[in-house]
Amino acid sequence: MNTSEVFKAQCRCVGLMLVGLFILSIAANRPSTNHSGLRSRTRPSPGMAWSDAGHYAKEANDIDLLIAFVKSDVPEARKIGAEILCQAEPSEKLLNIWALELSDSDSELQYRGFLSIYKAAKKLGYKPHKDLPIMPGWEHFKEQPDYYTNIWRAWWEENRGAMMNKAGGNNPS
Repeated sequence: MNTSEVFKAQCRCVGLMLVGLFILSIAANRPSTNHSGLRSRTRPSPGMAWSDAGHYAKEANDIDLLIAFVKSDVPEARKIGAEILCQAEPSEKLLNIWALELSDSDSELQYRGFLSIYKAAKKLGYKPHKDLPIMPGWEHFKEQPDYYTNIWRAWWEENRGAMMNKAGGNNPS
């Protein structure tokens, strides 16, 4: 992604944040109700605004905006972007993003990174328990994140070229 594309993605991201904040300000000034119709004391959180913006980007199929979320300095945005991109069809661009997540300092993003690569590998024809390393659940991963991340980094380095070739025809714009 060149500098111009990054700037455009950042502008879209800021625009969506402003829309989210506007929605939050409206919601904060009106009483909310729970499922039984009673007034609730809870108010929307900034995390909800990021979630709404992320789902808007997903509906608009704006892969670059979701990638900008993942590269953001805002933890909520990074997690929302990673969660939504985890469900996307594999492409060279996304495989590179998922590989970067494996090296992130946040263990949740590391987990999303190898979960995304695992799902992509299955879609590209790799077989679980035969071609792929162990895929722990979140609870097991949290106990030994370095152990599992190192296994997946090594697997990725060994299989990167083949995965990129298989995903080559799936490049979203």
